[in-house]
Formats: sequence, structure tokens, C-alpha cells
Amino acid sequence: MEKEQEKKMRELSVAGCEVIGEGAVGKVYRLDDETIIKVFAPGVPLEVVQEEKRIAKNAFVAGVPTAISFDVVKVGESYGAVYEMLRAKTLSAFIRENPDRAAEMGKRMGRLLKELHKIEVDTNKFVDVRALFKERVRRMEKFLTKEETDKLTAVYDCLDERNTVMHGDFHPKNVMYSEKNDELLFIDLADMGYGHPLLDLGATCLVMEVFGRATPERSPHFIGLEYKTSLEIWGNILSEYFDAADIKEAKILADIYGQAKFALFPAIIPNMPQNDVMGFVMGARARGFLNKDLDITPALKTSLKF
Repeated sequence: MEKEQEKKMRELSVAGCEVIGEGAVGKVYRLDDETIIKVFAPGVPLEVVQEEKRIAKNAFVAGVPTAISFDVVKVGESYGAVYEMLRAKTLSAFIRENPDRAAEMGKRMGRLLKELHKIEVDTNKFVDVRALFKERVRRMEKFLTKEETDKLTAVYDCLDERNTVMHGDFHPKNVMYSEKNDELLFIDLADMGYGHPLLDLGATCLVMEVFGRATPERSPHFIGLEYKTSLEIWGNILSEYFDAADIKEAKILADIYGQAKFALFPAIIPNMPQNDVMGFVMGARARGFLNKDLDITPALKTSLKF
């Protein structure tokens, strides 16, 4: 079936095209003034590309400010999704070029995320993110102690059920900025689903703060910005999203859910060797969510309103 679909696809080349974004599963290129293309890494199956296209369409219909892919194409041995995106660049690229506007854009990201979390969606059209994380906990059980499994389960069980839309990987490399329209748009919606806003804030905290603690020099790889700038933007996101009195608690909670997401990372890697999984778990025990000193009580007892 996939081979038959391939025969009908256009073939495009990105030779000489500007790379305007890069993530874990592919790169984004500027094709021309009106279009961009996300080229998925070799080996990413066609159904994954088509699923992201479906999610983007459903998100747009639900009111999420994003672009819809209008074509799926072949790029060498990879698949690509083509989007209309007029004269836009990733927000991380814009901030690198305009560092004096980092604080402003951080606040705008906070408002953008808060507006996103006001949208309620048809749960038949999106993934239940809390259920997804609980399934990852089950996949990791054989590598964890009972106490560690219970700890992970507890932080997800304590969240009330929501049909709030969430991006799942919100950071400056996954936001496009159109200077012409002065508009921010979400991109890279592969992790979009529905659930409690803390799951979304945790994912952002993971990329913008947690990753850089041990290796701040890696921050440009993760989000395209220096770690100091990343922390500044993250602080502005929180200050715009929450009332001043709630920021400290929100930061603690986002950190807990970011650490929890990271602890479950091996569950999303197909056929990850068991020795590698155990090595990862040992690291999480030393300095991450699985460390006995990491207190999850704030998550279990929070009264923070969303």
C-alpha cells in the first residue's frame, strides 16, 4: 500500500534550500517565499507523516494557530510535508538575530500557550496525553523498582481529566514568527494531544531548563538558543502565563512533570537495548526524577488553578 502511494507522490529536492529548523525526526527547509517543507529522517514511515498532517488539520479546525500541510512528497529516500508559510522563520532564529527582543517574545509565547490551553477539543480526534504517559510507565516497569513505578504513576494519577489541547513540545524552535504579519504560529504538532496543561508546561520546562542544567552547551542544539537566553524566555513564559503569586509553585510543578517525561524517554525508542535502558535509568536515579531526593509532594497537593 505504501509503495502504491509513493508512486503517486511528487518528488522534490531541498538542495540549496535554507534550513530554518531542525528536530529529533527531521529538518525544516524554506522552499520559496510562500512554502516550507518538513523533511522527515530516513526510516520514518509514511503513516507517521500522514498522521502529523492529520493532526495539523484537526488542530487548525479546532482553532489552533498553525499551518496545514497541503502535500506529502518524496525527498530522496525520505518523506516530506509541505506547508504554506509566508516569509516566516523559527522564533529561535528570530531571537538569535534580535536578542534584545527575547523577553518580549518569551512573554508572547506565554500568552500564546495560555490561549492554546483555553481550547477544548474532540477527544476522538486527538491523543490522550496522560494515558500515553501512563502507558510509558507500564512499559518501563521491568526496569524500575516498585517505589519508582509508584512515584511516576502518582504524578499522572493526581491530574484531573481535561480535554484541553496541548502542543506537547512547545519551545522557540517549534514556533514560527512572521515579521510581515507579526504573528506566531505553532509547528511540529507530532506530539499534540489533549490533557492537563501541566503536561505541556512540563514538556517545555524539560527542553528549556532541565536539559541544560548538566550540559548548558547543548542548549543551542535543543532549541537553537544559548542556555542563558533559554532560561530568560522560560521565565517570561511563566510570568505571562501565571499570576505573580503562583509563579514559584508553577515552576516547581513544571520541573516535576518535565523530569517525569524525561525519565520515560526509553519507552518511546523502538528496540532500545536493555543495557542502554538501564544506563539511562541509572542516570535518572543519580540526578533526575528517579532520584530519591526529588519530592513530588507539590504535584500531589497542588491547588494551582488552570
